[in-house]
Amino acid sequence: MKNYLFIAITLVILGLVYSFPHLMISPGNLYQKHSEINNDCFACHKVFSGTPNENCISCHKVAEIGLKSSAKKDTIRTNEILFHKNLQNQDCISCHSEHKGLNSKLGLSKFNHLFLNKNDQKNCVNCHSQPKNELHNQIDNSCVSCHLTSKWKPSTFKHDNYFVLDRNHPTDCKTCHNTTAKNDFKSYSCFRCHEHSINSIRKEHLKEGITNFTNCVLCHKSGDDDDIRMSVKDVKKYMNKELSKNKDDD
Repeated sequence: MKNYLFIAITLVILGLVYSFPHLMISPGNLYQKHSEINNDCFACHKVFSGTPNENCISCHKVAEIGLKSSAKKDTIRTNEILFHKNLQNQDCISCHSEHKGLNSKLGLSKFNHLFLNKNDQKNCVNCHSQPKNELHNQIDNSCVSCHLTSKWKPSTFKHDNYFVLDRNHPTDCKTCHNTTAKNDFKSYSCFRCHEHSINSIRKEHLKEGITNFTNCVLCHKSGDDDDIRMSVKDVKKYMNKELSKNKDDD
């Protein structure tokens, strides 16, 4: 008799769990945008199979994730939102979690660039803005030559790739860079040294017909006067190109 009673109670409980899982075993309410399926566990879950990706993708098309939210915010670039289609493994719950309450944000674990496919791991500007400052305009290498995806700042900057700090140039950053008000390493000046006064540099360069001499590393890659990246002829071509570009912008 007891066995029959135990079996009957078990069957009743199982029936209730199957019929009303949101009441019997739900760990909590869904995020408000999912509230319409709060009572329909099988919209996301599958018996004995957890939460298959197919159920998520049936509503959230991978190539369209973020389009509706980004359309309301002009400041958000679409390609920053649409990286989901470039993920190596379309495993939604590896990043997102649910059942944390109506007012909670859809749970998101810490993003890892290793989630992206190999090609997109190397092409940072597919998602991130292209740097426009003078320093980055001179860099031909990929971002990973200086930056880590685990921690973007500080970068492992190799100064010798852009200007060699030889025996005549101190390694104190503030000699060339403005580090007092803010740590601004994107701009620099060679005019802070007595030897490189603006008057002496102007006089020397005007002899060669060079009138734009504020961006020294454009031509000079070290303190050696003969160690020059561009010939005087090429410098003049560059100057003329920049002048015409500025006129067009005006």
